[in-house]
Amino acid sequence: MEEKNPWQTLSSEKKYDNNWISLTEHQVVNPSGGNGIYGVVHFKNIAIGILP
Repeated sequence: MEEKNPWQTLSSEKKYDNNWISLTEHQVVNPSGGNGIYGVVHFKNIAIGILP
């Protein structure tokens, strides 16, 4: 049985890209129906990310 994803992506835009990382910003509708921004950081090599 396939589950439906409760998040809906309206658009995606690559905001930053270099040899080590890329950052993509997604305009989304969350499961409660609100609009939001979802950011994804993609490490191109093995890396450790530290968030404050």
